Amino acid sequence: MQFVITTPLALVAAALLIWLGPVRGFWVLPATLPFGVTAAVNLPALGGTSLLVADIASLCFIALVLAERGRLAGLFAFLRVGAPGGLVLPLVAVAILGALFGPRLFADQIEVFSLTRAHGSGAVTPVPLAPSTGNLAQLVRFGLGLAVFACAALALSHKNGAHVVLRGVWIATLLHIGVSALSLVAPFLGAVDVMSWMRTANYEVLDHQAIGGIKRLVGGFPEATAHGRMTLGLFGFWAIVALRTGRGWWLAALLLAMLLRSLSTATWIAMIVVMMGLCLAHISQALKTRSTVVPVGTIAVVPMVCACAVAALLWVPQVPVLWDNLVASKLDSHSGQQRLAWNARAIAAFWDSGGLGVGLGSLRGS
Repeated sequence: MQFVITTPLALVAAALLIWLGPVRGFWVLPATLPFGVTAAVNLPALGGTSLLVADIASLCFIALVLAERGRLAGLFAFLRVGAPGGLVLPLVAVAILGALFGPRLFADQIEVFSLTRAHGSGAVTPVPLAPSTGNLAQLVRFGLGLAVFACAALALSHKNGAHVVLRGVWIATLLHIGVSALSLVAPFLGAVDVMSWMRTANYEVLDHQAIGGIKRLVGGFPEATAHGRMTLGLFGFWAIVALRTGRGWWLAALLLAMLLRSLSTATWIAMIVVMMGLCLAHISQALKTRSTVVPVGTIAVVPMVCACAVAALLWVPQVPVLWDNLVASKLDSHSGQQRLAWNARAIAAFWDSGGLGVGLGSLRGS
């Protein structure tokens, strides 16, 4: 186990949760999420796997919830067949069986693209399928996500639960925006290494990439796509809040601008899908209630915000260059061809395994 300079942050997060309790201290959990490249400890014995500050906060939150009387019984009730949590149990069973037995059942029979670490950096290379520390790491992370979901649903099922969640996501959003803004302006202020103190996980940080002279936004994450996933989740949350209550539009607009500024093709496509889904769902709801005011507002506001964000942050002269690099010629680029190769090999591995799959953490996909 290797301690790093950010280890105290994990201890502070755990101490706050223990002191405040899982409900009052719930905000600590989402507050750690914008720091996606900040390690609590690194584990060289497990192939350089990093436990993030968010992982330690999650484990502490789960332990505190389950330590309360009656919570364990409530958890089993939540995960029973027919309950909301029961819907994911078949997925969990497949994930566990696949991660434990898939790489052994088809070892050396199937070639996969896998992440290999050498000299502190990672490279995706074709290798014969074999069990690896990635199987265990990804299975633990998958289970951790499910456990947090179930424990949060149990702990926040009271009438003030929605307010607790709203406060937590609000804090996470402000931190995410702040860290992202710092990573964007730091080079212009001559403080290039200002973010290095928090980048302690064993991830290769791609924070120097630029397209058309515009630096991609990575914030507290290793690369633009990971940053975009976090931003997209927060944007979807605040867009729903804004559409239902009329509040939080400014947060949704800021996050939308950040999505565009990430300069990630995958993020842009996901953003369009989410926005279309939000509009269609809201229009459908309005038709059921025979209201026409909100859908018109939805259709009008979203394009205006998009237009303002594009004009302000992507600079009009650079739009053709960005369009060519991120959309028109994406499949001809090295990045596009690389990801196509990953996906083609992943699909082939699925069919080669007879549809059973080769296990979480065994291969690289996009």
